[in-house]
Amino acid sequence: MHAPFAAALAGSAMILVAAGAANPAFAAPQALGLMASDGPVPLACSGGECRAEVTAFCLQEARAVPPEGTAYQPVGTAAMSLVLTRADGSTVALDATKHARLSSRRGFTAMSIEVPHALIAQHGAVAAAIEIGPEVTLAPTAVAGDPAPQSEDELALAAGPFRKIAAERLEQGAAADAARLTQRLINALPRQDQETAEIRNGLWDVAIGPAQTAADPKGLAMARRSYEGCQAALETGYMKNLRHCLELQHGEMMIERNHAFWREIGAGS
Repeated sequence: MHAPFAAALAGSAMILVAAGAANPAFAAPQALGLMASDGPVPLACSGGECRAEVTAFCLQEARAVPPEGTAYQPVGTAAMSLVLTRADGSTVALDATKHARLSSRRGFTAMSIEVPHALIAQHGAVAAAIEIGPEVTLAPTAVAGDPAPQSEDELALAAGPFRKIAAERLEQGAAADAARLTQRLINALPRQDQETAEIRNGLWDVAIGPAQTAADPKGLAMARRSYEGCQAALETGYMKNLRHCLELQHGEMMIERNHAFWREIGAGS
C-alpha cells in the first residue's frame, strides 16, 4: 500500500475518533448541510429498521463537532423525499422529514437516515430510497439544560448565506462526486462482520455501475482509487474490513474539503 494512502487513513482516523469523543452534555454542536444526492439512495432493511447514510458537512466552524449518534432535525423546509417502490414498479413519495430519524455519523461527515420497516410495509412497498434535494440544512435537536443552545441568528446564518455558498463550493465538482460515490460504496456493504471477498470484489459494479455515466470523470477516478486502495490495504493486513477503510477515505475527503471551504470564505474562528 502506498505511503500517502496510509497517511491519509491515519489522519482521518485521528480526526474522526476525536469527534466521536466529544461530550454530548456540552453546548449544542454544529449545524450541518446534507449534500444533494445524485439520485435516490437505497435504504437497507434489517431488524425492523431501514437505513442509509448520506454525505454531510459543517456549516458552523466555531461550534463543536457532533458526537456520534447526535439527533438532528431540518431547519425550515427541507427537500428530502422517501421514495417507496411496490412490487409492480409503481412508486410513492413521502416527506422524509415527517418519517425519518436523523443522526450524525463520523463527526460532521455523514448523516444516518432511518425509517421503520413497518412504514414501508404499510404502503405495500418492497424497497425504499431517500432522495436529498438542494440546500438541506440540519440542526442538532435541542436538549434541555444546554448551556449554549443554537440561537435563531446562528441558524439563520448557517441555513442562509453559508448554506448557499456551500451549495456552490462544497457540492459541485470532482471531489463532491467522489464523496457521493464513496458513500454509495459504503451503503452497499453489509455489516463489517458479514463482508466476504466475493462481496468486496463485486462492490464497484453493484454500487457504482448505474451512477458512472452521471459522475464527473475525475470524481469517478478518485472514488475508484479509494476503493482499490482499500482493497490493497485489506490484502496487506493494514485494514481489517472494507467498510471501515472506505469510511475513513470518505471522512478524509470531506474533512479536507470542509476545511478548504472555511479558509475560502474567511469564516474561521
